[in-house]
Amino acid sequence: MVVERITRGEKWFDICYGYGRLLKARRVLADVPESIRRVLLVNPDATGEELLAKALPTDILDFNARTGREIAIIVLHHASDWDKGKIGVEEYVDGSLPIDVGEEILDRVQKAVADSFPSQESKKRLD
Repeated sequence: MVVERITRGEKWFDICYGYGRLLKARRVLADVPESIRRVLLVNPDATGEELLAKALPTDILDFNARTGREIAIIVLHHASDWDKGKIGVEEYVDGSLPIDVGEEILDRVQKAVADSFPSQESKKRLD
């Protein structure tokens, strides 16, 4: 299991993920907007930059808003200002997690998912 710490001044946030949590995150990230789905139909191995260039800006914002919360709930393990005895992870993410930390969590987990599961092209090279 990977444990990473994100710090903001005196506050810290621990995220952790292993195979199971990455599978859950992969499932959340796979539910992409229609404009991205169209790009992937034409080019299944499109890079993130190619997807962003052709996706509608509103789709990207909606996707990040929806997936960011779900990913944070999956991987957030502890935070310096989180009393787990008083509030659960969903309530903490919804009410106390800073936006920039949530965005960093999403970025880190997206990278971890991409690094952990080979693309179709790299699978073809292995055959």
